[in-house]
Amino acid sequence: MTPQQLVGLGVRLFAVWLAMTSIGTISAIWSTQLPEGASKGLGIGLGVTYLVGAAALWFLPMAVAHRLLPRTSLTNAISPSGFEIARAGACLLGLWLLIKTLPTLAWYVFKMVALTSVGPAIDALNSDAKIDMAVIVFQLAVAVVLIVKSEAFARFAVSETNSGPELDE
Repeated sequence: MTPQQLVGLGVRLFAVWLAMTSIGTISAIWSTQLPEGASKGLGIGLGVTYLVGAAALWFLPMAVAHRLLPRTSLTNAISPSGFEIARAGACLLGLWLLIKTLPTLAWYVFKMVALTSVGPAIDALNSDAKIDMAVIVFQLAVAVVLIVKSEAFARFAVSETNSGPELDE
């Protein structure tokens, strides 16, 4: 299995999880009592967006994997090289953080939009929810950094004394 195939597998697992989450999101919003005048359309649209994203990720996992890691030949199977494993692991960890935090962020955004009257949307949340939002934004930032900068993470995680020639690329 190449590093790209490993990340592609993670993307497909993410797609399955995202589809399952969308079903839960749609049913939760459908059954939620919203304030007078609030529309369920945004929440239902969010769930449908999850389904569309899940379908795209399921059918195009290697396109995502090749965006995250450089394209190699099928003969470039994962070896005991710590650099390749650390790089694929950083991408998978970033994807895991995304799947952990995106639904919660989406729920808070939906809640802010549904509960907002005239003032700023953030004022619809209490102080605990604002702290939760700060944690979510931090986790999303870490996830994006792990995915986008997987090579830098791998160079940092694998000491130069144990590295092979691939660190000199």
